Amino acid sequence: MMQQLIMESGNSSSINIPVFNGSNVLQSGIEITIPSVLWFRAYRSIDFPTVTNDKDYFFLWGTDHSTQSGGQIWWGKGNNLDCSDFQELGLIIQGNQSETPFALSVPNDADGDVFYLYYHVNVSSGILGQHTRLMTCSGGLLHNTTWTQRGEPLGSVTGENHTGYFWVKKHPVDIYRGVHLTVGGFSAEYKFSTATNPRVFARGATYNLTQGIQTGFEVKASHGEYFELYGQNWFIGTIEPFSSIVSSIDKSLIIAKTDSNWQITEQLVELNTNSRNYMALIVGSVAYVYYTIQDDKVWYDSVNLTFLQNYI
Repeated sequence: MMQQLIMESGNSSSINIPVFNGSNVLQSGIEITIPSVLWFRAYRSIDFPTVTNDKDYFFLWGTDHSTQSGGQIWWGKGNNLDCSDFQELGLIIQGNQSETPFALSVPNDADGDVFYLYYHVNVSSGILGQHTRLMTCSGGLLHNTTWTQRGEPLGSVTGENHTGYFWVKKHPVDIYRGVHLTVGGFSAEYKFSTATNPRVFARGATYNLTQGIQTGFEVKASHGEYFELYGQNWFIGTIEPFSSIVSSIDKSLIIAKTDSNWQITEQLVELNTNSRNYMALIVGSVAYVYYTIQDDKVWYDSVNLTFLQNYI
C-alpha cells in the first residue's frame, strides 16, 4: 500500500493517509456466474464455525437490481482477501429480486439455527416495495443446506417503501443494532433498529445522513462498515451527492468518526471517488474494501487504518 503525505490544517504534524489504488479482481461471466454484482462482502470463517468451509474467508453477493422474477444470492470462499484464490461455490436463493445478503452469527439461537441471512426482496402486495427478509440455517454448505424462512425481521410500516440494505451486529454485548433504508429514492431515509432477539427488530432513531459530511453529500448509512479501533467508533463506507441515483458512478469512500450508536459525527478523509457502493471487512487494523464501478466487476483494495490514531 503506497502512502501519501497530507498536512492537516492547523496541525503541526503530518499524517500519512493511505493512497487508495483499487483494482478489478472479479468479473461476471468469468469468476462469477451472474451477469451483475452488488453488495459483495467478505466474512471470516472463524466467526461462523458451523459453516462448511476449508478456507479462511467466505464471500456473499447478489445481483444488482434484477427484475422481479430474477434476483440471486451466491457465495464463494478463499484464503486471500484480494480474491486471488477466489472460488465460487453456489447459488443460495433466487427470485423476487433477492439481493443485498448480510450474514450474522447467532450462537444462542433457540432452534440451533445459528446462521442468519438477511436480504431484501420485492413485494408486490400489501405495503409495496423492497422488504428485508430473514432466513436461517444451522450451517453446512450454504448452497446445499436446509433453510427456514423467518419472515420480515424489520416489519412493514405504512409510509415506508424500502426496508432493504440491512447491516447489523451486536452492540455492544446483548443488543443487536442495525441500519437500513426505510424510504428509497432521492429522499432516502435510513433508520436504526434494535433487538434482543435478532428475528424481530424495533424501529429506533432516524439516521442524520448529512451530519458531519462534506457539503452537498449524504452518507449511504448501511453501505460500509462500522467498527471500533483505538477506543473510538468509526465508519468506512459510502457517501453520494444529493442528486445521485443507484447506478451513478459518483460515490466516494470516506472514513468518519461516529458516536457510540454509530451516527456519523465527523468525516475525516475521502479515500476514493467516482465509484459505486463500498463494503468492507475489518481485520485488526486493516480494512479490506470491495466495490463496483461497472455492475459486472468487483474492485478491491486494502486500507491500513493505523493513521486513525492521529485523530483520537
